[in-house]
Amino acid sequence: MVHKELFGKVGSESEQIDQALNAFIHIAGLMPLEPATEKTIADLDEGEKQTIGLASTVEGDVLLLLDDRVGRHVAEKLNIPTTGLIGLLLLAKEKGLVKNIGSLIEELRDNGYWISDEVIDVARRLARE
Repeated sequence: MVHKELFGKVGSESEQIDQALNAFIHIAGLMPLEPATEKTIADLDEGEKQTIGLASTVEGDVLLLLDDRVGRHVAEKLNIPTTGLIGLLLLAKEKGLVKNIGSLIEELRDNGYWISDEVIDVARRLARE
């Protein structure tokens, strides 16, 4: 489902998505899920169901990139660690991959990604910006 959502993008980001799909995004099929997992994710949207379902079957360390609050809550019930886009940007800054997340957040917002003022304030404080 996430793969379909990515291919549904027709804006200026579609070329970047195509490059990412060819370079480092890998599409994986779903493995059979434990009945308890299926029950826990049953009320989610299909994309979140598949994402959390896949994460529940991966062996080893997993960090699920998920901004949907309900989806994150369900993942936490299944002991799947999550972060959102802001958390990913903070990690990138911590690793020295980006110098300033404030400008990146504003660019995301200018391009239609909804982020509350409160979240932006917290992110800037955590990033010491």
